[in-house]
Amino acid sequence: MNCFKKYMVCDWGDMCNEDKEMNDNALRTGTARVLAAYNTSEGRVYIITEQDRSYTTILFANEY
Repeated sequence: MNCFKKYMVCDWGDMCNEDKEMNDNALRTGTARVLAAYNTSEGRVYIITEQDRSYTTILFANEY
């Protein structure tokens, strides 16, 4: 849940600066999906929102 709270305030987690900038641009323009990654005690978690913002998926790295 902490990862999703971070995601909701545009904290993209453990991503390189270039990927963080791509996410910020995707939100401004609505032209790309948003991807964030977080390292947790349970493993790496990805949160992905599709370009059309129709859904967001949360999954562990081994499920990707």
